[in-house]
Amino acid sequence: MGLRRPKPGGARAGRMVWRPFAIGLLGVVALLCSSCAGGPQHPAATKAVNHDAARVRTAPATDLVAPTTTTTTSAAKAAAPFIPAAQPAPAAPLPTTTTTTTPVPPGCVWTAFATKVSTDQGNYSPGQPVQITLEFENTGPACTVNSTGYACPLVSIHDAAGALVWSSAAPVATGCPSTFTGPMTLAANWSQSFSFTWTQGSCTPGQTQACPGPQVPAGQYQVTGQSGGGSSQIPAGAPVAINLTAG
Repeated sequence: MGLRRPKPGGARAGRMVWRPFAIGLLGVVALLCSSCAGGPQHPAATKAVNHDAARVRTAPATDLVAPTTTTTTSAAKAAAPFIPAAQPAPAAPLPTTTTTTTPVPPGCVWTAFATKVSTDQGNYSPGQPVQITLEFENTGPACTVNSTGYACPLVSIHDAAGALVWSSAAPVATGCPSTFTGPMTLAANWSQSFSFTWTQGSCTPGQTQACPGPQVPAGQYQVTGQSGGGSSQIPAGAPVAINLTAG
């Protein structure tokens, strides 16, 4: 038997069979390619995408320049020196008053005081005034007179027989009032003087006749000074002798 030639219609039929096959193959390839798009990417492709992401992030960073500049301006304003508003001058402080209390010295002890009596001369003619000075002195420390002060300064004159012929407190029988009343502070070495005048006439406390009485006779007399009366008496001083002449 010899070979049969293909019929002219057989080649067309072959092409028709391959066409659907090729189309199907292309569809499979397209499906595979679409699946590759969602799978792992090539490093080069990944790198390219990262560059794109970097470029995308750079754009917002560039947009933030303005806020950064604004912040710098605010910092500059904050660094500017602060000038406070003028304030009124403070009021002058009110003067303060300080009260100082000085300790009060102890009460006076009258035995610590001394009495001194003196006359202007030693001899007097009849009727000549005798000038007498009586002085009290504090010979101890400073002290306070807590109640009635020392009794009145008193001068007495006695004759040679010791009889009282004249008293500075006469004719009042009850003596004389106190010199001062307390409280009062007497400093150390404090002193006080009193002056009297005797005209040589008699005058004694409780005397019935008027003072001064008659002239005392010539002779020697003793002049004594002391604080008279009261409970706080200063001791009497030493008497001073004077002489009254007959003429």
